[in-house]
Amino acid sequence: MPEGLKIDDEEPQTFVFIALEDLGPENGFLFPLKRGQDVCVDGELNILIPPTGGGLGVVIVLRL
Repeated sequence: MPEGLKIDDEEPQTFVFIALEDLGPENGFLFPLKRGQDVCVDGELNILIPPTGGGLGVVIVLRL
């Protein structure tokens, strides 16, 4: 199993998360992010998404 967020092991990737509501560990996101904010995450990064609550957002995967 690949490490990190990778969807495809063949190409480098970047993930763009856009919050459609306030997000944070209390509702299942990695860290606090206010509605309308976005963050880019390297697909190689090993992160844990908490299994709590739920929140609304969009994720875009860019294959570079």
